[in-house]
Amino acid sequence: MSVSGSVLAARAAARGRRASGRRRLGLGLLLLVLLGLALWWLDLSQEVTPDDRAAIAEMLSRAGYPELAGFPRPVGFEAEVETVRAVQDAVLAAAPIDQGIPAGMEREPATLLRLGLGLCYDRSRTIEKSLRLFGLEIRHASLYGTAEQGALGALVTPGADSHALSEVRTARGWMTVDSNARWIGLTADGEPLALPEIDPARAAEVAPRFAQDPPTRLIVEPKVTLYGLYSRHGQFYPPFVPFPDLDLGQFVRYGIF
Repeated sequence: MSVSGSVLAARAAARGRRASGRRRLGLGLLLLVLLGLALWWLDLSQEVTPDDRAAIAEMLSRAGYPELAGFPRPVGFEAEVETVRAVQDAVLAAAPIDQGIPAGMEREPATLLRLGLGLCYDRSRTIEKSLRLFGLEIRHASLYGTAEQGALGALVTPGADSHALSEVRTARGWMTVDSNARWIGLTADGEPLALPEIDPARAAEVAPRFAQDPPTRLIVEPKVTLYGLYSRHGQFYPPFVPFPDLDLGQFVRYGIF
């Protein structure tokens, strides 16, 4: 092959590589766009609907808190704690039967009230929507026990020891709110505790200061915690597809520990 032929062949090969690179880049961008659209479509809505509001107001009234059915914003830490206790009490009273709402079925406040049953992942959703109506900021936490297996094993093993609860931002910081018992992360001297402050390394230090013992052992036992994850299987909230029920905003903001 002549020198000029070699040059032309090299130039053609270079053009081919550039074209291939552009195709790969275009395909990568397309996949990123599709992934973004999928996450947007599947992102779990935190909207509190009129039906939610009516059901929660009914729960509060039935539990003996009619003065809170209009959702006045609490002013000051003590008022925040009393509001949280009232909401927790009302939700637990509305769903006294420890039986989960079936997978593939809506699990919003009206469903909880109508069926009168629920487990931690059902009650925590209603607690969180209730507290939002009072103007309080919340975050949802899913706990997976790691005592018998590592964090990855706990997250990928179906039926692994788990619990769902909430945290609410108070005037003094984040406070844990359980979904199975009338217990909140409040020390005997009145300080709120978020989940990261109740980790196993501090359990011995913190536990004696609780106003009452934590009802769920995963709160103080070794665990991995994910914020914004409502299920790993996607069967708790529409569109009921095999993809985690996830509030992407919470997950990105607070992540995992």
